[in-house]
Amino acid sequence: MRAFASNDGLDRPGRSTPYHLPVEQIARHAVAPAQWQRRSAGDGTQGPRRFAWALVRVLPPQPSGVAPTLLIRRPLDAPDAPKELAS
Repeated sequence: MRAFASNDGLDRPGRSTPYHLPVEQIARHAVAPAQWQRRSAGDGTQGPRRFAWALVRVLPPQPSGVAPTLLIRRPLDAPDAPKELAS
């Protein structure tokens, strides 16, 4: 697993050259509203830490059967601002 900041991005292979996708754009355009699920990230010092989570496949499955995916976490009070992402 690899973690990304919300202002970082993924390099995807292109037809001729790789291209860079900012993770904020992936969260904004590749995740349908119904895909976001509200889940707990455990209790913090000030109470429960609840976030919206979504899982997005970023590349087709590899021959090994592994499908590269991106797990996106965003705060409930700022639905357009992903906080952390992991691939």
